Amino acid sequence: MNIIGCVPRSNDPLQTVDKVDSDVALEYINDISRQNPGNSRSYFKKAVILRQRGELQSALESVDRAIQIEYSDPRFFLFKGEILTDLNKPLAAIDLLLKAEAAGDRNRKLYSLLARNYLQMGQPLEARQAVDKLLKIDQGDLSHVLAGKAYLELGDTLLAAKAFNEAIRLNSNNIDAYGGLVELYESQGRLVLAEATLDIALGIAPNNLVFLKTKSKYLKNRDEYDSALIVFKTVAQLTQGKETYLDLADVYYAMNRFDSAMNYIDRFLVLSEEHPQALLIKARILDRTRNYRDAEEIYRQILQNDSTNNLALTELDKLKRKVSYLQRLERQRQALDSARNNLPPALDRKGLEN
Repeated sequence: MNIIGCVPRSNDPLQTVDKVDSDVALEYINDISRQNPGNSRSYFKKAVILRQRGELQSALESVDRAIQIEYSDPRFFLFKGEILTDLNKPLAAIDLLLKAEAAGDRNRKLYSLLARNYLQMGQPLEARQAVDKLLKIDQGDLSHVLAGKAYLELGDTLLAAKAFNEAIRLNSNNIDAYGGLVELYESQGRLVLAEATLDIALGIAPNNLVFLKTKSKYLKNRDEYDSALIVFKTVAQLTQGKETYLDLADVYYAMNRFDSAMNYIDRFLVLSEEHPQALLIKARILDRTRNYRDAEEIYRQILQNDSTNNLALTELDKLKRKVSYLQRLERQRQALDSARNNLPPALDRKGLEN
């Protein structure tokens, strides 16, 4: 296929790639690679397009080929680090990003990725070091958010609050900064301030799932179940996800609306039949609706999967003691009824006088 006829001529054929469909672009790049197998840039450009298409493993293979041809180019290390970050492989990503830094690449993207991956690895001190380098290069709101997250992980709430507030000063619509403040205030037990900050964030991003779920948690904890249901139903409409069924079942259970709770828990269990929290809620519903034998079977199912589940052990023990008590009461009632129904015949007064 003649790709040159599809695009304006250029001294650098790779610069025409973005002007055509990605399938055509890949075919064109493959053509270049066949003609010149030692062209590292063609493999790199192919990796970029494959990543844009979401074909991360193929992108990784292509950038690896570029690195094999030209090991010294820091851009290749950086890009491989990006792909590994996408693939949720923080340790491998950090290794490549440090190689990019050692090869001379010191830019915002590099230190942002390093900070993110260090945070994911639970290494806040290293994340802070990356953030310190980042802030020397870039003082934008996104950099301050990363700094705030690193400080928060280190337990330095003063610096974290300063960083998040600076990000908001630079960009009042930065929802990640508001989210960081909510997390910070929660960790300090300042729930009123946390919720007030959350409400500001929801004003900016009303369909943000993390914010909506956090808001519903606050409402549920205050026993404002009707309002919590409204929020959960909004989440359900946005996600069509099974996790929302679990939340809805939990709220309906707290409201003693057991039929609705059972409806949602059964819908959830169709998709995840061994989920321990869902099974616990189902057992509690059965207990509250006096289906004790079925409740006991569910508890035993949980313990068969995990014999160390303390909640299931404790609740099963309470259920067995309650059933034993109710059975004892029933036997006493039956004995009393039997005694009442089998009283000896009364003697009449005349018979007594004789």
